[in-house]
Amino acid sequence: GAAGATGAAGATGAIGPTGAAGATGAAGATGAAGATGAIGPTGAAGATGAAGATGAAGATGAAGATGAAGATGAAGATGAAGATGAAGATGAAGATGAAGATGAAGATGAAGTNGTNGATGATGATGATGPITVKKDGTTVGAESTLDFINGFTVTNPAGKIVIDGSGFVHATGNETIAGNKTFTGNTSIGGDLSVTGNTTFTGTTSVNNATTTGTASSISTGNGLTSGQAFNVNTGSSTFTTGNTQDNTNATRGFFYGGTANSYTGANTFSSTGNFTGTLVALTADQTTAGTVLGISAQSLTTGKAIDVSLGTLYSGTTDSVAGYSIGAVNVRAQSFTGNIFNVEAHGAGGASANLANFRSTQLAGQVLNVNATALTTGTAVAVTLGTQGTGFYLNTSAAYTGNLIQLRMNGADRLKVDQAGNTTLGGTLTGPAAATFTIDSGGLNNINIGGLSAATLNLGRTGQSQALLGNGTVAGTFAVTGATTLSTLAVSGTSTLTGNTTVGGTLGVTGATTLSSTLAVTGDVNVNSGKFTVTAASGNTIVAGTLNVTGQTTATGGIQIGSTGTAYTLVKTYSASITPTAVGASTSAEQTFAFAGLAVGDKVIVNPPGRTAACPMSAARVSAANTLAITFVSLDQVPCTPLAGTYTVIAFR
Repeated sequence: GAAGATGAAGATGAIGPTGAAGATGAAGATGAAGATGAIGPTGAAGATGAAGATGAAGATGAAGATGAAGATGAAGATGAAGATGAAGATGAAGATGAAGATGAAGATGAAGTNGTNGATGATGATGATGPITVKKDGTTVGAESTLDFINGFTVTNPAGKIVIDGSGFVHATGNETIAGNKTFTGNTSIGGDLSVTGNTTFTGTTSVNNATTTGTASSISTGNGLTSGQAFNVNTGSSTFTTGNTQDNTNATRGFFYGGTANSYTGANTFSSTGNFTGTLVALTADQTTAGTVLGISAQSLTTGKAIDVSLGTLYSGTTDSVAGYSIGAVNVRAQSFTGNIFNVEAHGAGGASANLANFRSTQLAGQVLNVNATALTTGTAVAVTLGTQGTGFYLNTSAAYTGNLIQLRMNGADRLKVDQAGNTTLGGTLTGPAAATFTIDSGGLNNINIGGLSAATLNLGRTGQSQALLGNGTVAGTFAVTGATTLSTLAVSGTSTLTGNTTVGGTLGVTGATTLSSTLAVTGDVNVNSGKFTVTAASGNTIVAGTLNVTGQTTATGGIQIGSTGTAYTLVKTYSASITPTAVGASTSAEQTFAFAGLAVGDKVIVNPPGRTAACPMSAARVSAANTLAITFVSLDQVPCTPLAGTYTVIAFR
């Protein structure tokens, strides 16, 4: 046939690579001196100088206050009596002078005979009570005539004695009740029963040692009147303790899961057991509350720690409970009938690109990572996903070597929808399009669409009484059979036609048997077969096929292709490829990078197939940002930078 019209000019080619650097030019003249720079920051402090010589001794300080008087020393021993002087001679009696000083007593004469005892004189008045010396642990405290017993002693004065009673004090043995507020400042060890009815403060280490087997080692009871108070309160204040730090590989209390020894996991409060018990180590029971919180955890400033940490060791195998009809797990939440949420995880802040509201991760080779069992469900939904205006409802991604099904939906063991790793889709029922819009089936590129080409017996396209439109040229590789009446309003043959022999028809051609056309059939007017079953409009070339159209070879649409009356018309579907090397993407962020792809034009819709996938650096979007330029957005899913995979990227462009 005649040569077709010249096609539109192609898009501008990609910018060529940068040429080699030219030779270095001669050095230019020295420029004028620049302005003085700003004063630099203050340097680091120098090393501490050597210690100076010892200064002169300071003046003597003022005398300190006089110390308390020392204790009175013990009385000394009585000295020996002096010797009696000799008696002087009797002088002459002189005039009676003034009374002289009394002379020394003469020697005692011999004892005379005892006279008769006189009558007993009256009793003299009682002298004042002398002081009582008081000692503490053998050391004298002081001497006073009065003793005062305070702070709990009971002192009475029955007839003939003073009674001091210490029954109000706590004794070392026996069961006693202590009332009132108490403060213990040392280490306290309680080996028996302790009943405290007032406020008690322990400022030292407190131990409760009770070798009970069926009793209760320690019990706290508030009675039935507690309203806004607390039955038990432990407050570590602003302490920055490291007990139980699981991220410190040298911490001896980090627990076995984090590399520590067995039974080493402790915290600011620890409940521990080394026994192989079958009971419950910590039980919170509140069977009568209807609106309270049984266990509340508040960690307002937590950023990288764990609000709840559960570590399991050996092979865990719990699945069924002793209560019939219930299953169990290491973390167990069960309920009876309900109208609210049994398990609720909710966040109202913005999440990062790698953030997960719920994360399930396992290295298991079999079983289910997430199992939903709702066999009693009648009108509800087993899994419900509600989205806003953007996002992906369900996202699944595998490694490049994955083989198996991406989606498999079954009913009673029979497949209803299955999609394998290659995208091959198997339907177990009818595929029905929208009721009030065009149902479009198209290829993602300039590729063949095969319907029923492998194993189908009969292919039915269209509906009786409706027009079936073939938008492009139709090729029938086998027999084209028309079972109904065929009407050709105008059949123009401009050249010689051979029908079962050399036959020339200048007017009406009526054929009642099979017709074989071994060469070109040219018709200048419209073609209409069986009242619209197959029509060709001469003026435009538009063709409508009301029945089945089988195309076994490649179909080329030089003027574009559109499926459906409201479908999008494409003038070009083409594959491009180029070897590119993406650059690194920052931690927990996304970055758009541009690459040269000759032939791409602004407005092209593109599908990009990378050579593989870096798990932490997937592709999230692609577009044609300029002529011959492809822009790809990569996302870093980890908190460290990552580099997308380099290699040959294939692009399918729709224009």
